Amino acid sequence: MKNGFTLMELLGVIVILSLLILLIVPNILDQVSNKEGEVNEAYQEAAEAAAQLYADENPNVTGCVKLSTLQEAGFLTGEAVSELGQDYENAGVMIEKNGNVKTFTFGCS
Repeated sequence: MKNGFTLMELLGVIVILSLLILLIVPNILDQVSNKEGEVNEAYQEAAEAAAQLYADENPNVTGCVKLSTLQEAGFLTGEAVSELGQDYENAGVMIEKNGNVKTFTFGCS
């Protein structure tokens, strides 16, 4: 009686594991990228809310307010700015005033 597995049994296991990996890994990568997008959206909303608070304290402010300005004024945490990444390092929130209505849009520079 021999101990161990035959070559065919080992190849069968390798093929099955390879197929499982081919099916599972792309789904995991998609989930990770979707979550990253959701996190960025949440931080962008936080930046818009911070700009709204900033505009309430500074009623005459309009135009692009940099994230660094919001951070220095204490309305936005450094974590939020760093989570937005280097792409948004110089970004800000556009504050536009139309009569008594102010709109806040993330993504000006």
